[in-house]
Amino acid sequence: MVKNYQFFIPRIEPKKKKRIPEIDFVRGICIILMIFDHFFYDFAYLIVSVFGFNEFTCQYQWLIDLHNSAVFYRNWDFRANFRYGVLAMFLISSGFSTNFSRNNLKRGYFITIVGAFLSVGSYMLSYMLNASFYMTFGTILAIGSCILIYAIYLKIMQKFDKNNVYTKYISIIIGLIIIFIGYFGINYFANDTYDVSEMSFLNFLGSVIGSLHVKQDIDWLCLFPYLGFMFAAGGLGSIIYKDKISIFRQINNFIKTKTNTLKNKNNEELQTFLNDVDNKNNEVMLDFSNNKNSTKKSKKILNYLLLPFKYFAKGVCYVGKYPLIIYVVHQVLIIIFVFILMLSLGYSFSV
Repeated sequence: MVKNYQFFIPRIEPKKKKRIPEIDFVRGICIILMIFDHFFYDFAYLIVSVFGFNEFTCQYQWLIDLHNSAVFYRNWDFRANFRYGVLAMFLISSGFSTNFSRNNLKRGYFITIVGAFLSVGSYMLSYMLNASFYMTFGTILAIGSCILIYAIYLKIMQKFDKNNVYTKYISIIIGLIIIFIGYFGINYFANDTYDVSEMSFLNFLGSVIGSLHVKQDIDWLCLFPYLGFMFAAGGLGSIIYKDKISIFRQINNFIKTKTNTLKNKNNEELQTFLNDVDNKNNEVMLDFSNNKNSTKKSKKILNYLLLPFKYFAKGVCYVGKYPLIIYVVHQVLIIIFVFILMLSLGYSFSV
């Protein structure tokens, strides 16, 4: 008897995690700029150290021009200063993201481990190819460490401030102090370099803090001042994103609320006005409806014109959605591309 009945069990699916488009967009722009920066590094230094490139003996003018442009870009003062801003924005977006993560401690551990593997791999690759691929305390390792430190800080603060009343403000203050110490203290007065052969625990600690760094490093990010951006953005994000929704959604909800309030307020006056409309006014209303249709057509045209920008924004947000994967994969792909290109042009390893 029971076999003839069908039991319908509702399927419970986990809710999809809502993305914050402005955070993904900023993070995506930062990743794209980093890819651009690493691409020029490879054509400035990698082809010289690995393939023995020499512009005086090279037969390809386009490769000479690309190499010289890459060297100019890497030594450009604007590039060095702009890099600080890009890294700061990346840390700020990561700080905002801590307010949406289910487990910042786990996330910080994972990113730190990935960064540590990248650092070890960079030293092994540098030794094998006799080239400078060193990442003593690279971007991924630094960001993972910042998230980990901030997550531990939040765990401690929960014991004293369970409702997060004061923690967010304390986070902003701590962040600003770290930024000030980093920019106007440690990095300003003691930003020296040391050779990779002089690596020691104290020198490594200097690379982590920001007072020293390996001069052969291709990717370096210290805790001071960048840990400060993580703290400040984490605290500020808990204020801005207290409802866990996008800023654009907040603005849209605010406008809708105000519009509905005005509609309800003027509803009686509008109804009275419509009841008193005569034939002449009906013609005016007809003209108004025609104007309304033309406005809709204008909006459609505008939407078509904005379509490329819409897809561009979606692509950038997609990059910002998977920053760790794209950051790791792009370096491998660029190196493979450079190797295939140089080998196809007749170059061989100079190691």
